[in-house]
Amino acid sequence: MNKQERINFIKNERAKRITYVRIAETLKISRQRIHQIINNYTTIDSEKSRKILIRDNFECQLKEIPCYGNKKLEVHHLDGDCKNNFRSNLITVCHLCHMKLEKILRESGIKKRDSLTIAVIFDKKCENCKKTFITKSEKRKFCSMNCSVKKHTKWIGEKICKECLTKKCKRGFIKSNNLSYLCNPCNTERAKTYYKNRYFNDPEFRAKIKIKNRRAYLKRKDKS
Repeated sequence: MNKQERINFIKNERAKRITYVRIAETLKISRQRIHQIINNYTTIDSEKSRKILIRDNFECQLKEIPCYGNKKLEVHHLDGDCKNNFRSNLITVCHLCHMKLEKILRESGIKKRDSLTIAVIFDKKCENCKKTFITKSEKRKFCSMNCSVKKHTKWIGEKICKECLTKKCKRGFIKSNNLSYLCNPCNTERAKTYYKNRYFNDPEFRAKIKIKNRRAYLKRKDKS
């Protein structure tokens, strides 16, 4: 299979909604390379990329777009042409700013990509810390797992944990069945002990868990 036949094969498979993973397994190449072929992308060699990072002092060059200390640095093509790898056309940006710039280029019509591979990017505001962040999920509400935990965990005041007798806990306290209070680590440990004892002492419960685990395993196997 020559280069043009491979390109046509990949585009036909993507038109049928075949995933990158399946195409990569068929052609025995990486998913990243398939993405590059679809978008007519030519890679920047590591040496040139290193020179650009050194030139820009390993810092994101877009100060007007707040990147919130994102440390993942990438090299961006200013004119949107992935084949134009001249030094004057390359700039160091963080991952978040890179996503922003790619979105601007697509919206302005400068950069056109295959409709099957366009990733929709949403500007969201975290419901806990009120910080602005970028995501590919429309349903996402929090910028990080810590913010999600803080929002969903309710602090019910200064209470003493029944097990460890501490007054404060990082994630607050929860009520147990006997109306006493348990901190999260103690409650987790109690749940593990209860589950373990029931698993070894109750044959019906053990059989249900084995069936449930088997179904989950088969479901994962079918997806892969």
